[in-house]
Amino acid sequence: IIDIGISVFNMATLSAEAGTNEIRDTFKGSSVFSGVVNAKDITFPKYSESFGRVEIETLGISLPLIFGDSNYQLSRGLCQYMGSSFPGTGSTVLIGGHNSSFLYNLKNIKVGDSVKITTNYGVFVYKVSGTAVKNNNDKTAYELGEKRENLVLYTCYYGGGSLGVSAKRFFVYADFLSGP
Repeated sequence: IIDIGISVFNMATLSAEAGTNEIRDTFKGSSVFSGVVNAKDITFPKYSESFGRVEIETLGISLPLIFGDSNYQLSRGLCQYMGSSFPGTGSTVLIGGHNSSFLYNLKNIKVGDSVKITTNYGVFVYKVSGTAVKNNNDKTAYELGEKRENLVLYTCYYGGGSLGVSAKRFFVYADFLSGP
């Protein structure tokens, strides 16, 4: 409950700084594929800033990565949950998107496919290790406190051909393969 309260407070105060209904694009790309990037050298995004790009070549997906996951941000691209880790920081990166637009093809992803996240501070590649369909309130769907770098992508589950909001989520789990 405290985490939720802090997230709501941060979202309200940070969105006031960024202006309402505005996605600020701070993404300038990166060519850093390996090595070490010091946290002090990184300008981490503020709420509602686009700070990267998510690419899944096998599915033809190449979308902006936005920090924060309100309905407005989700209408503009893929969104990193504010309570998750940033790519390259050694824990779970949780990214979601709408199934009715951006992630409609996510259902076709296969174990072994690569997901590339390019941020201002580096290029990170993850290898898909599995998928699952779980209830939207299933607390075992992912672990934000993992002690290893991993990626979890999710969208509403489109079973039976339905699109939009549902009580189930489709999860893609991917292990860190490369990056600084």
